[in-house]
Amino acid sequence: MLPENQSPAPRSQPYPKEEQTNVLAIVSLVCSLLSWVLIPVLGAIVGVVCGHIARGQLRYQPNESSNIMALLGLIIGYVQLVFMVVVLALIVLFGWAIFQNA
Repeated sequence: MLPENQSPAPRSQPYPKEEQTNVLAIVSLVCSLLSWVLIPVLGAIVGVVCGHIARGQLRYQPNESSNIMALLGLIIGYVQLVFMVVVLALIVLFGWAIFQNA
């Protein structure tokens, strides 16, 4: 028992756990961003694949928090792929039009 004028020692608070970041989510985001600058098609494909794998892993690992990075990697990668398909279609279309007029 403690005397009346003495309070018990304060409990130390545990440090909050640091949330881990999924590596594939980071790879997805970085490759998708690089697809706009350095490696257009390959970077977008790697970003999309890694983003899907990371989102699948994050469903079963609640202690990791990088869902937004994986989602951004997916969105940026898919936008890049659609952009490349549109550019390729325009090149083929204009090439065909020039070939027909020649």
